[in-house]
Amino acid sequence: MNEPATSAPSSRHDPFAALRYRNFWIYVSSYAIAVVSSIMLSTCAKFEVNELTRHSASGPSFYLGLLAACGAVPVLALSIFAGHVADRFSRKGVLILTQIVLSIMPVLFALLALRGITSVWMIYAIILTNGIALTFARPSRGALIVTLVPRKHFGNAVTWNSSIFEISGAMAPAIAGYLIAGTQLSNALFVSGACMFACLIISLWLPNPKAASGKEPLTIRSLLAGVRFVLRTRLLFAAMSLDLFAVLFGGVTYLMPVFADRLGVGAKGLGWMLAATSFGAISMAFFQTLRPPYRRAGRALLIAVVGFGVATIVFGLSTSYWLCLAMLFVVGMCDNVSVVVRHSLVNLITPDSMRGRVGAVNQVFIGASNEIGGLESGMTAAAFGPVASAVIGGALTIATVITIALKFREIRLLGALHEIKPAPGEEPLDPQADRGFEVATKLEELAP
Repeated sequence: MNEPATSAPSSRHDPFAALRYRNFWIYVSSYAIAVVSSIMLSTCAKFEVNELTRHSASGPSFYLGLLAACGAVPVLALSIFAGHVADRFSRKGVLILTQIVLSIMPVLFALLALRGITSVWMIYAIILTNGIALTFARPSRGALIVTLVPRKHFGNAVTWNSSIFEISGAMAPAIAGYLIAGTQLSNALFVSGACMFACLIISLWLPNPKAASGKEPLTIRSLLAGVRFVLRTRLLFAAMSLDLFAVLFGGVTYLMPVFADRLGVGAKGLGWMLAATSFGAISMAFFQTLRPPYRRAGRALLIAVVGFGVATIVFGLSTSYWLCLAMLFVVGMCDNVSVVVRHSLVNLITPDSMRGRVGAVNQVFIGASNEIGGLESGMTAAAFGPVASAVIGGALTIATVITIALKFREIRLLGALHEIKPAPGEEPLDPQADRGFEVATKLEELAP
């Protein structure tokens, strides 16, 4: 039984509600260390690919774009199957197995680097394998968090989870940058492997709830159930689409080494540039934690994504390192609003029997768009230059917000997230388990 670690004070809005539950502490602790490990590995891979291709005919932008593709391919190819696995088998068990693989990849990279046999193709193979493990881990981890706190505190849990993610994300590239610049690449990679192994050990203390749909056979219909659920739930589809295209067009993260070279700031500067978005997201995450939930979440989401696009444009045009850091800070703030609203919506509107598969669809929309956005930015930068890539991406992001806001009235009218109820699953195996699930309340009633 996941009881509060301490008695919660009676208040209308408790900013620390989710942190009062022991299982949630275990979850966010393991998650924080996993994020440090994964981002350190990604930072090392970007740095090494940039070094290996600096003097190539195509330039580093092209090869960094291919590196992004290595992370996107597993998401696109395997997410639907990974979602079915998350709903059919132990979500904790899936996490443990994937973390074993994720612990091995950075250590293997480090050992090869020490022997001096690194190549872009070897790095691509490691990132591809790492991406496969992450593709199976994300739906299971995302579905597990809903079981750790009462439903009324889930929004608070998402906000704290986002805060922990951003704190870890801010630390990881800075640590990797200093280790690479001060010692050598292999040391950063060994630290990454050690972090993931620590995550694995902590994850052993997570609860192991019964599989949501353990008896459901693997069929084309069951695999695609999450896709059908998203397509027929217009509010969910609109929110996912908004993030899909915003991140797709505004994904300049994979070009950070190129912009660091353009600004002449070296490995340490690169580390802080990669960390700036996380610092912005941390600030916004804590702000959202301390304030009451949004009464008009849809409006907040639309404004945040517009801000994301504007900041991306200014970042691309700037030749000042400090202004670039400021714009990346704003990008992180805006992205955090989007993350909290979307992740809360995905989990609150989806019945437990389908959370793995809907989470997998969300992974395709969002996870793949990060990597494909990196590929798009790399290809655009190779053709038109990094500045044009950032400006075009930011402008297309703003155009996306306008299009979705006009086409989907539901997103404009979205009010308080905690008032949303789960929509019914598709032919649930156990009708008793899904009894009580209702279609989301009318959006007009959600608006204040």
